[in-house]
Amino acid sequence: MRNLIDIRTLIFVLTIVVLCRALILGYVWTITRQYPPVKLWMIGSALVATGALLLGLRGTVPDMVSVLLAQCFLLSGWMTISFGSLTAAEHRVPWRAGVVILVVAIVGCFWFLVVTPDFSLRTVVTSVPPIIFDIYVAVACLSYRGNYRKTTLRVLASLLLMSAAANC
Repeated sequence: MRNLIDIRTLIFVLTIVVLCRALILGYVWTITRQYPPVKLWMIGSALVATGALLLGLRGTVPDMVSVLLAQCFLLSGWMTISFGSLTAAEHRVPWRAGVVILVVAIVGCFWFLVVTPDFSLRTVVTSVPPIIFDIYVAVACLSYRGNYRKTTLRVLASLLLMSAAANC
């Protein structure tokens, strides 16, 4: 049976959806600047959209661009979105630790793309950071002490834990 929609089409649809989210968040940010997480969510969404677009160009542009650069954008975007959620949960944002995780993942991606090509290990290396970010944010959301966003943050924590489990 033929596939009705190929993976490249799905990636481009994802790119459009995430880009629209970034634009909407950008608009919200221009209206009200009192809620800092919106800016991080906007920037992260733009990074993810750029990474997804580059990933969708695989086979059209060199692998260094379509894989390595795409992963840089995707992982940085995921981290930035996660840190926006940490800010919403009034939790300290561990920028240094996040950057270390990103650098390790990008070096691993480069290694398994160029030095010792291995798609399976490259997939593992690039899947671990979002899992770490999701679990960290979920724990922060569950430990939120305020009352104002407690229910919303608990729902977010549940969704992030499901996302982390799905990526394992």
